[in-house]
Amino acid sequence: MSSVFITFCFIKTVSGNSKFLNGTAIYRVSDDEDEFRELNYKGFTRNSETLIVDFERNSIVLMIGRYVYHQNAEYLSLIQTVLLLSPQTDSACALEDLPYIFPLLIYSAPAVTNSYI
Repeated sequence: MSSVFITFCFIKTVSGNSKFLNGTAIYRVSDDEDEFRELNYKGFTRNSETLIVDFERNSIVLMIGRYVYHQNAEYLSLIQTVLLLSPQTDSACALEDLPYIFPLLIYSAPAVTNSYI
């Protein structure tokens, strides 16, 4: 089974080198002001044609990636990132700046003969 996860995230931590970046990000779960979830992300940037743009801590980024939930933790292998707000602009970004847009999770799986849901 494969799944694609798309959401706006507040970057809590970011580290890495010229080949990859990783860290933690927070996304909004509902329109309740205090309902957020944290995920761990990793993106490989070795290829010069990568769709992962550079971002820094306290940025708001649209993240698209392959999603895995394992042992009460969420992981995202980045496919593409789009920087929306950065602390380098006039004012610093805060967690409350995240848009009220819920994450999109798309699942796909091969069909299995003689099976049903």
